[in-house]
Amino acid sequence: MWIDLTHVVADGTPVYPGDPPAALQPALTLERDGCRVHRLTLGTHTATHMDAPAHVLPGGAALADFPLSDFMGPACVLDCRGVTGEIGPGAVDRLCSGEGLRWLLFLTGAAALWGGGEYFTQPWPVPSPALLEAAAARGVRGLGWDSPGPDRPGELWRHRLWLERSGGLIVENLVNLEAVLEAGRTCEFWALPLRLAASDGAPVRAAARV
Repeated sequence: MWIDLTHVVADGTPVYPGDPPAALQPALTLERDGCRVHRLTLGTHTATHMDAPAHVLPGGAALADFPLSDFMGPACVLDCRGVTGEIGPGAVDRLCSGEGLRWLLFLTGAAALWGGGEYFTQPWPVPSPALLEAAAARGVRGLGWDSPGPDRPGELWRHRLWLERSGGLIVENLVNLEAVLEAGRTCEFWALPLRLAASDGAPVRAAARV
């Protein structure tokens, strides 16, 4: 079974404060032009998207530098709903035992607020430095969040720590992680970014196979 983990991109899709607004408007119409074409305007970090090291690190790798295999792999959902403050490293060992884990997906419950102004300001759980170090040491390549990401509003130091230690990736603004948890917590995770020349980040179509 496949579970879609992606928010819809629409005209007026909410964006992180300061990011370019998202717009999806008709450019050609069936009645006037014989075909439908829409004009899409958005930032590279709109809706469900992937961050590359180039997003926050001088000389960091861009998405174009990663093999396709890094955009998918075995994943485990960590249920962090109800956690206040930082998520400790014990979650990695307690819930995600076994070899070959490539992605950790964090269910914080923040996705329920998507579309409202509080989505980008509410105090969602964030990873402790020890958790980021433990995940990188285990060979995890990516972190996925159903929130605006691993940092609190106005911060980026957890982004930098993770991307420096792991050389990997971050996916933000996921949805439907509850369905993956209910299906058994583990899955095969896919998050394929648009192939952009300026690839500090890109929207993705994210999905879980359970």
